[in-house]
Amino acid sequence: MKKLLAFMGVFALILPLMFLGCEGDDGTSGTSVGTISGTVTNDATGTGLDGATVSTSPDQGSTTTAADGSYTLSGLPAGVYALTFSKTDFADETANVSVLAGVTSTEDATLVPTVVVLVEVDVTGTATPGSTLAATVTTTPLDGSTVTGVVWSQATSVTVSFDNTTSTTTNVTLPGLPAYKDELFHVLAEPPITAAQLPPNVTPPAMFSEQLQDRFGVQAVTPFELEEAALVTLQVEVTTTSGTYTQTEEIHTELPWKQTPGL
Repeated sequence: MKKLLAFMGVFALILPLMFLGCEGDDGTSGTSVGTISGTVTNDATGTGLDGATVSTSPDQGSTTTAADGSYTLSGLPAGVYALTFSKTDFADETANVSVLAGVTSTEDATLVPTVVVLVEVDVTGTATPGSTLAATVTTTPLDGSTVTGVVWSQATSVTVSFDNTTSTTTNVTLPGLPAYKDELFHVLAEPPITAAQLPPNVTPPAMFSEQLQDRFGVQAVTPFELEEAALVTLQVEVTTTSGTYTQTEEIHTELPWKQTPGL
């Protein structure tokens, strides 16, 4: 009888210990995950960075920051994670964070812009001789500066016209086909190579023969020369309180001329 009572006492002692073993590291029954939260800021402005991605390694999912730069990663098994903070036009940032069961760890990050002021140009419409296209510039000052002015101009090729050179959106009118024909002949008249492009052992002649050929009234035209004659390059200068930033945009005009393999 005494042996039976002793056995029952030992059994009664083991049961509470078994239940204690089911508790989490923080003493809360069943808890085995933790949370990481924090704020991602723009190094140039000190303000919260919206839309930054926060990812984990080992992979336990990712999230994006809210408008104020805040983020939360919840349901992470206890352990050590490498966090990567990333956003387009910003340099990535990494950090190692220890996650404890039932605990919220805080990890903030500051991302440095790789571009101080982002200038993007969008051209809509079909580029054919005589057509009008809409060109729009979008400026995103990542340094917190303010846009103070916009100036449109042209970098190369045939002459185009702008209906407004100082607004964010301008209508660009391409010239007619004769202007492109003149441009093509100008391209054909250029020497095939310059003196600087000759091999060191070749002495440049007094004058290169022109590439334009008028034998039998036929002009030899390569696809590269057609492309060069059809190319129009727009340029826009955006001035902000932190400086002036330039962006270009190429327009490839659809010309009616086609190549043939020979006469």
